[in-house]
Amino acid sequence: MPTNPGLTGIAYDNTSGTDVGVSGILFTLTDVHALSPTFGQSWTDTTGADGVANFPNLEDSFFDMVPTPPSGYYFSPAAFRTLGYGGPGQGVTVRFYRKSGAGTGSIAGTVTLGGAGVADAALTIGSSNAYHDQQFTSATGTYSFTSLPPGTYNIYISEGGYTFSPTKYESVVSNNDAITGKDFAMTAVSRTFTGTVTAGSGGLSGVTITATGQKYKLVYTATTNASGVYTVSGLGLDTYTVVPTLANYSFSPASKDVYISFYDITNVNFAGVYSPSLFKMSGYVLNGAGTGIQSVNVALDQDGVTIKSTYTNNRGYYEFTSLLAGRYVVTPRYNGWVFTPSSTQVELLSSSLEVNFSAARGVMGHVILGRVRSVMPYGGGSGLPGVLITLSGPATRIQRTDKQGVFNFRSLPAGSYVITPRLSGFSFYPELINGVQVDDNISTSPEVVSFYFVRLA
Repeated sequence: MPTNPGLTGIAYDNTSGTDVGVSGILFTLTDVHALSPTFGQSWTDTTGADGVANFPNLEDSFFDMVPTPPSGYYFSPAAFRTLGYGGPGQGVTVRFYRKSGAGTGSIAGTVTLGGAGVADAALTIGSSNAYHDQQFTSATGTYSFTSLPPGTYNIYISEGGYTFSPTKYESVVSNNDAITGKDFAMTAVSRTFTGTVTAGSGGLSGVTITATGQKYKLVYTATTNASGVYTVSGLGLDTYTVVPTLANYSFSPASKDVYISFYDITNVNFAGVYSPSLFKMSGYVLNGAGTGIQSVNVALDQDGVTIKSTYTNNRGYYEFTSLLAGRYVVTPRYNGWVFTPSSTQVELLSSSLEVNFSAARGVMGHVILGRVRSVMPYGGGSGLPGVLITLSGPATRIQRTDKQGVFNFRSLPAGSYVITPRLSGFSFYPELINGVQVDDNISTSPEVVSFYFVRLA
């Protein structure tokens, strides 16, 4: 992700009616976007006499900014989530106001979509007494603004690509009031995407198209007509994983991610191939307590190429269907998690095969990178794809080199590792590399860990 000029937090005291900067306030900023390179990292800064805390040169991402109030005070808002994004000379400023003492009122409700609670929906509240706050719904769609001083409050909700009923609530709060039932119902703006499924030179009918929203988890289906054409409608803003299925057929690609914003999408196309005697591979990704881990990306590789990819459901279950017999490498991935095994090579010979993984919160940042290439000057130092690289030590990993002969092992625990290359018809120098060390003070980089190959006669 590109970097942006940064974020600024300002702590004001306006109890006198004038905004005055407050010095000595500790601000904490945390990256909360799972796809950001700095996900989970936090930074701190303390305000100077002007009340300003600065966080420069950030990745484009979503951040939670939280000021720590001095004893006897609280801030409005108590925390704020903002998008750190901008071109040259741009930035984002978030203002926090220090108040003397909190109230005892509260307002609560639920946000739903299609009758189900919506997680992580953003609500804001403002009042006649200059109170301001922001909150995100829980996993079940509930929210609750607490410690409210007396006043008249307006609550708003905003999610792009959706309308709301009602559009806002206005409530008068006195001390000790506990107001409930301030519920919002979301409705999608009803966008569509269309496509065609072909087999050979013609359309393929009867294919079921399933679209699953990655944020709101709503599922939509459609079926191709006699010409292989389909339309999925009624969609709101979300990224949808689109999967075609038909008995005895495999599809290329096996799935597509389609981002729906404010426009309809066309040409979400697939090609089907009649493939009898197809098999299934499935399994679970569970934590140490036996609970399924949702949204883990599970990749299926064959001959060094990823041929299918899917995500675990809320039970930690994943499934690949329409597979031909053969050898595969299965690899789970999820930022901040370490899996055992990290990847595994299996041979699919029967109608179904179960491949399970255990997951634990991992240590981020320890990486081993390397390359397998030809001996100079023969072959020009070109990389060799498809080499099976085995990593052993505190963690055991299996990976094949990419088209440039590059391999990388990430999210490793600290320690000493042994790396071994293998590919039929080739010999390697060295045969293995022993004692590759990673810890907080040592990092390896591309070309530091290198192998050279010679094709056997």
